Amino acid sequence: DSVLLGVPPMGPDLSISVREDVSTDSPAVTYTIDVKNHGPGPADGATVVYDVPSDTTVDIQAGDGWQCALSADARQVICTRTQPIPEGTAPPIRIRVTTPNERRDVPLHVTASASDASGAPLTDPNPADNTVNRTTELTQFALRGGGLMACHYASAASGPAGLGMPAAFTLLALVGLTRG
Repeated sequence: DSVLLGVPPMGPDLSISVREDVSTDSPAVTYTIDVKNHGPGPADGATVVYDVPSDTTVDIQAGDGWQCALSADARQVICTRTQPIPEGTAPPIRIRVTTPNERRDVPLHVTASASDASGAPLTDPNPADNTVNRTTELTQFALRGGGLMACHYASAASGPAGLGMPAAFTLLALVGLTRG
């Protein structure tokens, strides 16, 4: 007896990496997603899937050669290549994730996969580098019970330290600034 297994043919070695830029003035993070084709040969098709965390909104900027959209249930951003990826790094995809103010972490789960020209999946020779899975900690500064304080000093008489010149200055200070 023999058993036939439906293993997709071998394709190019894709890898995915993610850089993050955490906002310092809003509860948001921008992910820059890079897909690299290590070869051999071009990747005729590629798909990147980003899992959208619950209670967040996303703004998607597809790089050249990518077409991105939210899934029907808005739980994933799905980006597909509109042209092959030659050996090297494809233009990046940027996804800005905004959370409710009270949320301090954003789970990140994103995957890349290759397909042939007809859209059929291909087996990646090194699938270990096709997924990024981690949590982004959001930190931001917030004014709590404070604000900007200004104190103005002017003298028409004998200036600072009695030097005999008029003096004027304004002191600005942030009061009550805490890291949130």
